[in-house]
Amino acid sequence: HHELIRKNRHKADFAGGNVSKEEFPESEDLYSDIFWPIRCLLKIAVERDFMVTVLLLLNATIPNEMRRKKQRIVVGMRMSSHRPSLILCRSIVTMIVESSNTAAGLLLSLADEYGKNRYWQSLDHDTRLAFALISVHGKYPLLREAEVRAWAVEQLVLCTNASAGVDTDDGLETASNIPSDWLRDLFTACLSNAGSYVERLYTRASPFPSQESLSVASIVSAEASPIENNDVYQPQEERNRIKSALSSSPESGGLDFDLMIPALLLLQRRSVKWSEDAIFSTQSILNELCDLAGRYSPYESAFAFDSATVTRLCAISENVQAAANLIGGRNGFVLKCADVLMTCVGMTMDKAENYLLTGEVNVGPPRQIHISDAVAESSFIPTNGHHQLL
Repeated sequence: HHELIRKNRHKADFAGGNVSKEEFPESEDLYSDIFWPIRCLLKIAVERDFMVTVLLLLNATIPNEMRRKKQRIVVGMRMSSHRPSLILCRSIVTMIVESSNTAAGLLLSLADEYGKNRYWQSLDHDTRLAFALISVHGKYPLLREAEVRAWAVEQLVLCTNASAGVDTDDGLETASNIPSDWLRDLFTACLSNAGSYVERLYTRASPFPSQESLSVASIVSAEASPIENNDVYQPQEERNRIKSALSSSPESGGLDFDLMIPALLLLQRRSVKWSEDAIFSTQSILNELCDLAGRYSPYESAFAFDSATVTRLCAISENVQAAANLIGGRNGFVLKCADVLMTCVGMTMDKAENYLLTGEVNVGPPRQIHISDAVAESSFIPTNGHHQLL
């Protein structure tokens, strides 16, 4: 197997830029001669418990293909450098990760050829973005590895700081550039890892009637019109549907709030939908996710939630609704009311908080407003801000 891999390494040269894509299309079929001996090796590694030995062999034989690093090759009479194809490299790493439950951790423990950097540190930024979201049977095992997760959390914090114009004090001068599509994929990957009902975020059909929704509906006055009933009932029903979709399975390790909330904060700040096909807005899902993060969960989480850092990210992102749901309680409700006053009345945050806590507000001299008799006699109509608070 070692000799077969060595002989077929030249297959990677076609995706390094020396041959056009039209002449040699980039696909997994191109690398079939490389893949099958690796699959055989990994199968033997699992059956005979030789995974460490096999990974060391691969690390010594195809280190560049495992890391997508540039290498020098001889082309004709001259030396040339090329970078292996992302399809090739990602496919090899995917085969390793899916071979056993311990393979991902063993892969990350490998060192580069100089023995200075661990595997994840030896990858460049773009390769890390691609490898972090490797899917195996609908799950994303690398996101559950502490080293990869810590890197992802750091990148989200740096990107949020950069988008908000906040200087970092950790010596990093440039923040990472994270594409919106990667943020979308990260959010859905975390949902999949938690065993959540992602499909419920794409349909308005309620999976079951919630007791909370029934209670809200029973409070609505019987004399109210059907339209008024719907206006009061709909916001609560939407929240219940989102929460039912976000519920995680007991053995999954729970929702990874440290990854999911910053990802949605960045998407909301960029005015990008979390999914083009979803019916619920990014802000609506972010609000319910923050509400869940601030509540007690009966299931043990795989990672401790860093509420202080996430709350800070909500603040510098100027997302008052997310911060209010994350904080919860009386202080959270004050923030929700302040957000409504800021949005509907045009108050500043300081004036809104002062008014809510002290009952005093300085809005300047009164303006002369002429109201027609028809408007003066009309009945009061609740706004969207009232519905949110109710």
